[in-house]
Amino acid sequence: MELEYREAGDVSANGIPYLSVVSQEDLSRVRKSHAWRKLSMTVKEEEPICRLQLPGCAQITTCVDHIIPASQRPDLFLVRSNCQGSCTPCNLKRGDKPLSSMTPPRALEFFDTTTNNGKVAG
Repeated sequence: MELEYREAGDVSANGIPYLSVVSQEDLSRVRKSHAWRKLSMTVKEEEPICRLQLPGCAQITTCVDHIIPASQRPDLFLVRSNCQGSCTPCNLKRGDKPLSSMTPPRALEFFDTTTNNGKVAG
């Protein structure tokens, strides 16, 4: 059976749901598949800038981050809407942690008057 990436809820042309990834063994197999290479390339082309932007970010997308980690929802591994571009340092730093636990840098932190004991930074 050929693996294809898909959007959540998609079914094949004959009305049968796409193959679901349900175990770590399946994940190992899928990571080597043409479907994963194709999806990975698509994500990197569509999102060339790292979406995670964690401290130490390399800025350029070099890998794919699963918004809901594959360890929690392996069935979403090949779902495009569960993937986002990320750089390797951010992807490794995030690991299997939920996005809500990650603190992105604040763009205007320099101007935040509540830091530095109430003194204006600068």
